[in-house]
Formats: sequence, C-alpha cells, structure tokens
Amino acid sequence: MIRFLLTNKVALNWLKVQLAELEPLFEPEPVPFTFNTPAWYVLGIFILILSFYLFFLQLKKYQKNRYRRDALKSLGAFNLSYSNDFKIILNEIRIVLKQLAIHRYGRQTVASLYGQDWLGFLESKGKDTPFTKYKILINQGAFLDSEKEKQNIIDLVEVSKNWIKTHA
Repeated sequence: MIRFLLTNKVALNWLKVQLAELEPLFEPEPVPFTFNTPAWYVLGIFILILSFYLFFLQLKKYQKNRYRRDALKSLGAFNLSYSNDFKIILNEIRIVLKQLAIHRYGRQTVASLYGQDWLGFLESKGKDTPFTKYKILINQGAFLDSEKEKQNIIDLVEVSKNWIKTHA
C-alpha cells in the first residue's frame, strides 16, 4: 500500500512537471461569420414574405370581426348600475342581437325567427349562452317590473356579450 502511495505521488509530481512544460495550445483564428451567402438572402426574403402574409391574415380577421366589436361596444355603453329604465336596455339587447344575427347568418334565415325558435337559434350558434333561461324576460320584458328583474337583465347583457364573442 505504501509503495502504491509513493508511486502515485511520484506519478502525480511527474504529471505536474510535464504539464508545466507544455506550451500553450495553438488556436486557429476564428472563422468570420457573415450573411453574404445566398441562402441567408433567401431565408430573409422568405421570413419577410411570411411575416407580411401573417400580418394581412390578422388584418383580414380584424376587419371581418368589426361587427362584433361594434356590437360589444354598443352593449358596453349601457350603464346598468345607474340606469332605471331597463325596458329600453332590454329592447336594445334584442335589436343588437337580431341585427348581428342578420348580418352574420342572412336575412332569410333570421328575420322570421321569434320566441322559442329565436332563443333556440341563439343557443345553437353560441357557446355557453343559455338564452332560454331568460325566455320570459326577453319575450315579455315590457310587462315585467324592472326593479325585480334588474339582476336578470344584467345577466342577460353578459350572456349576450358572450354570444357575440362566441357565435360561429
């Protein structure tokens, strides 16, 4: 065991001496990196064309959904917490939903719908839009007491906004 330790110590010292005698490594000059090859120009043009294409797709989608933003803005204009005439708000909700549906699905499909058929149509085209829950409010809202229905009208505005955002 002592012999191993002595030889190990000697070997370690010899290694240290050898390492100290080594000259520094020869390092070549770094290869310069430039974008002067044709492949980089092709890649750059491809990325530029792709970014313009994606930009115009987003612009087209933005313009296509303008009617949604306008409808949400008109529903958002109602100040529900301070308003006393909820019958007007209810009527505006009906008008906005009908105009939006006619714009999106065509007059032939939507104009003749009313009552339960109209509510079923709205529910079938939107996601998580339970309009039948507010059937009495929508159909007979002009004859109901506004103060008792205040929370239902606020909820109906939120369901209408959800339908505007999610209708197919």
